[in-house]
Amino acid sequence: MYKLFVAFRYLTRNWLNLVGVAAVAIGVLVLVCVLSVMKGFDEEFRNRLRATLSDLIIEPYSEETFAGYEEMIAQIEALPHVVACAPRYDGLALIRVGKSRRYGEFQGVDLPREVKATDFGQYWRAWRGRAAREKLAEIARENGGDLAGVPRETLLDLLNRMRAEDFALLPKDLQARAARWAKENTVDLTAARRAAESAQPAWTPTDDPRFSPAFAGSELLVLGQSRDGKLVSLNIGDEVVVVSATDVFDGRVIRRCRIAGAYRSGLHDYDARTICLPLEDVQKFMGRPGHVTSLNVRLDSFANAPKVRALLMGILTSDELGRGIEMLRGIVGGADADLRRMETRLRELRAQEGNWWATGDFTVVVATAEIETALFRKIGAILRGEAGVKPSAADLEKMRAFQKAGMEREQGGIARKFRISTWEDKRRTFLRAVWIERRIMGFILFFVILIAGFLILSILHTTVLSKTKDIGILKSIGGSVGGIMSIFMLNGLLMSTVGAAIGAGIGLLIIKNINAIQDFLERLAGFSLFPKDVYYLDRLPVDKDPAMSILTICVISILVSLIASAYPAWKASRMDAVEALRYE
Repeated sequence: MYKLFVAFRYLTRNWLNLVGVAAVAIGVLVLVCVLSVMKGFDEEFRNRLRATLSDLIIEPYSEETFAGYEEMIAQIEALPHVVACAPRYDGLALIRVGKSRRYGEFQGVDLPREVKATDFGQYWRAWRGRAAREKLAEIARENGGDLAGVPRETLLDLLNRMRAEDFALLPKDLQARAARWAKENTVDLTAARRAAESAQPAWTPTDDPRFSPAFAGSELLVLGQSRDGKLVSLNIGDEVVVVSATDVFDGRVIRRCRIAGAYRSGLHDYDARTICLPLEDVQKFMGRPGHVTSLNVRLDSFANAPKVRALLMGILTSDELGRGIEMLRGIVGGADADLRRMETRLRELRAQEGNWWATGDFTVVVATAEIETALFRKIGAILRGEAGVKPSAADLEKMRAFQKAGMEREQGGIARKFRISTWEDKRRTFLRAVWIERRIMGFILFFVILIAGFLILSILHTTVLSKTKDIGILKSIGGSVGGIMSIFMLNGLLMSTVGAAIGAGIGLLIIKNINAIQDFLERLAGFSLFPKDVYYLDRLPVDKDPAMSILTICVISILVSLIASAYPAWKASRMDAVEALRYE
């Protein structure tokens, strides 16, 4: 007990120890704030990269388009974990917007299915809410902040377009005025938010059959800036011309469209290049009736993607193949040459990638099929009595069940001519770049903790030199080597623990209020620290659940401090009592 008392006394009576506490606190604070923002950007970036892709994307290997997709959709939607499936016709295009021509993409979508299989409806509602929010702020400025003179229908329409998160992004004073106006005019804001959240995009019929309705990315519609700095964009009903670049250039690949709405996915390149048209119109003007280029499949959880993809491919998963091989091992023994070849090939494929059996790579699918063929050939030979072994009745039943399940899997899968990818496969390069950047940033910032560790080492070394008399007295009255060492180790532990707790507490407080702090600093500095037109975000993203990362940072900082305390503590424990008291 005396060890903790002495260590605590050193901590509170020596101001250098407080410097060590501050160093650890600053290191933990920096790591908590920076890594929380980095993780927030990581999550936001993942959401952006996903754009309008679904959990699984089914595309043909060789042909540009394929027919018979309605039967495939019915087959896919009958599988477990599948929520929805939507067809799509994608193509490259030159898009004429106003007087300019832009290189981009067109998508033919079945809108009722599309909003179930992808986040298209969410992106459409997000853009409606943002546009309504900006319009309401503009109306408030024009009327000097007074909403009383604004027509009821206008304000009600704007409020019905804003979800709860859109309303929360309004300036606080405008929120209060809008709430007061709603109360005075008996408008239920809760009902308005429900209406905004449940609204679904729909095609606006055109009065001219030569035109197709179209939804365009918010950035695609931008024509430029006016003299006062405001963006000038196309509006609902304006004309856009789509010229397909995926086929011969004749009359059938040019389609005139009228804007029916806009959406914003958060990925600038996607929003600046993509326009969506009705699927039937695209099939018609491309001369491909009944054809699509891909199917988008949404699952109840993305964690089930490998399992569903294996079902669609008609192949066994890694675990299922492993169980089959283990089953044979118990019957024929581990020395069987065929079994050893299967095991070797399985290990090679597992070493390539965690979910090698469902990457969508055709060569991997073929390799998987070879293992399956060898496995079922061996099972068939045993069942026919050609393998020279006599399995028990229970083993025979297991093999028949495994064989039956494999045949059902193969018959239930779609043709092997289709590539089945996840949205992560499609964005693998970008996701990898974000993953590497985040870890490099964490590695660099870890040196802040190392610097704090070296500072603690210096402080404790100085403390040992200044407390030579105390160490000599403790040793002369029976203090053990371990006891003396424990005092200074506890001193370092107390410094790091208190510093980590202070840094984590302040860091958590900052990340919870980071956008309010940002607003205050922008008002103080007079310019935007986080320009929305550059970063394409309304608010600074942070980690929504930082508990685990904060705990990890604190544990690492404490461990570094303990390691730094080891040498001064060891030196103090080896000090000779006679030498320590000789000149006192």
